Amino acid sequence: MLWRAIGPLAYVNETPGVSISAHAFDQPGLNAMAKSVKGTSVLHALPTDEKILAAIGTIALRHGQLDNALRMTIKDLTGVDHTEALDATARDGSRELRERIRKLARHRLGEGVALVRLQALLTRAGRATGQRNKLMHAVWGTELDGGPMISDDDHEFRPIPSVAELEELDHEIVIILDALIQAGIQARHDGFLLEALKKPAW
Repeated sequence: MLWRAIGPLAYVNETPGVSISAHAFDQPGLNAMAKSVKGTSVLHALPTDEKILAAIGTIALRHGQLDNALRMTIKDLTGVDHTEALDATARDGSRELRERIRKLARHRLGEGVALVRLQALLTRAGRATGQRNKLMHAVWGTELDGGPMISDDDHEFRPIPSVAELEELDHEIVIILDALIQAGIQARHDGFLLEALKKPAW
C-alpha cells in the first residue's frame, strides 16, 4: 500500500484499487496487513484500551530490567563490582551489552555447556528486544472510521497487537530475565556457571 503524509497528524492511502477488507481487521499482530479504501486517513492517536497501554508500559519497564540483568552478567564474568559494571556499560545499548557478554563469555568460560546455555539466553534476549523495539519505535495511530493501527520499518499500517500478544512478549522477557538472574546467583554459589568461572579470569 502507498501512504502519503497529509499533515503532522494524518496519512492517506493512495494505493489504486485497494478495497476494504473486514478480514484484515481480524488478524491482530505485527504481521497482519490492514486494507483500507483509498482516501482513508490514519490519525496519530494512542490506543484507547487501557489494557493495551498497560501492557506496552509493562514491556518498556521490563526491558529496562533486562538490560540491567545483562550488565550484571558482565559483572559476574569480569569479577568487577556492581558500580564498576554499571559505569563501564552506561552508554551501551542492548545489542552492545549482548556482544560484550558474548566476547567475555567465550574467553572466560571456554567452549562447553555453560557457554552454550548463556549464548542461548542472549539469542532469546535479542529476539525479545527486537519485538520490543518494533513496538516502541513504531508509529501508532487510528484509522478514520476504523480501529487502532501501527506502522513500523515497512511503513505499512496494520492492526495493533492484541493484549494477549503483548502479554506473551512480557512473559518471554520475564523468563529470560529470571534465567539471567539465576545464572548470576549460581555463578556465586552453584550451577552451570560456577565451575566454568573457577578458572583464572585473565
